[in-house]
Amino acid sequence: MRYWDIALSSSSLQTTRSRFRGVCSFNGKHGCLKCVTVGTYSHTSHTVVFSDTRSPERSNEGFRNKLYGAHHKCNSPLLSLPIDMVANFPVGDSLHLIDLKIMKRLLIGWRDGNFGKYITKWRASDTEAVTLFLNQCKLPSEIHRSVRGLDSLAYWKASEFRSFFYYISIVILPDVLSPDTFSHFLTLYCGIGICSNTAYQYLLPRAEQLLRYFVQNYKDFYGATYVTSNVHNLLHVTAEVEMYGTLDTFSAYPFENKLYMIKRMLRDGKNPLSQVAKRLTEDAENNGMNIHLEKKKKN
Repeated sequence: MRYWDIALSSSSLQTTRSRFRGVCSFNGKHGCLKCVTVGTYSHTSHTVVFSDTRSPERSNEGFRNKLYGAHHKCNSPLLSLPIDMVANFPVGDSLHLIDLKIMKRLLIGWRDGNFGKYITKWRASDTEAVTLFLNQCKLPSEIHRSVRGLDSLAYWKASEFRSFFYYISIVILPDVLSPDTFSHFLTLYCGIGICSNTAYQYLLPRAEQLLRYFVQNYKDFYGATYVTSNVHNLLHVTAEVEMYGTLDTFSAYPFENKLYMIKRMLRDGKNPLSQVAKRLTEDAENNGMNIHLEKKKKN
């Protein structure tokens, strides 16, 4: 993967990605970065809804020739770079799309019943049972952050949603979701699971079918007015996995960790850029000195 592929996929906000390219915001009617679908505004969910799942894909040539009408807002300085203005802007970042968007929205909707349909709302006893299970369950040793109860859902970190999705969901959800709803969730679970493991890359066509099924039938369980851009973007995940590799290959988790390390370098809010530059320079000098001492000892 080239440098700009990694840098542009690490953006923490979809809006920033749209501004980079000089296009309509992700929550606009022409906001999809990958296909020419046109959304409609819902006064129920107060967001733009994308119901079309078979729209033609955008192309680099079409983008550079401004063939997509309202999708274009202004000229992007990135047009001068030798990059694909469509393919090199991933939307399938697992941290922001899967963990902090899809999984978080499903958990809140199941707990609070604030979807368009109430058939998926948990009873109070179901919520208590899930919270009790989360407080008692033991996660694999490679998971360093435990998952808190649903009463702390608003404070969950992305890694907690990730742990719930990959490890906990298939254990506890059959007890609190109807069989049809759980089967629908399994299409998401299996599709993302295939996209997350190099051993299953030969199953990407099946993953595409599973994720398309999840999106197409999302309205039957949660309401047609809740098929937002995040749900729609699941249609483009397998194409990006085919291009870049598994979801972890272009995940923003390493960049968030690096930003945390940079944040810890700051001693106060004055001149943050110069502070970071000085700390990085000091680290480089210390590393260089340590290497010099090690070579001197060997000699």
